[in-house]
Amino acid sequence: MLDIEGHISHIDFGFLLSNAPGKGFTMEKAPFKLTEEWIEVLGGQQTKKFEDFRKRMAKGFMAL
Repeated sequence: MLDIEGHISHIDFGFLLSNAPGKGFTMEKAPFKLTEEWIEVLGGQQTKKFEDFRKRMAKGFMAL
């Protein structure tokens, strides 16, 4: 993924989907890991982009 300035953002879907690096398969308790870097890409927690992200994530989890 790219941010608006063209910086590359890597998403490790294996880790996101509970395949922890170096530890084999493990069941993570958190359904999603949101790092400080991703919050920064969204402009911070007090922005419209972050609020939109939260709403879309909630809808996605509800759909699952």
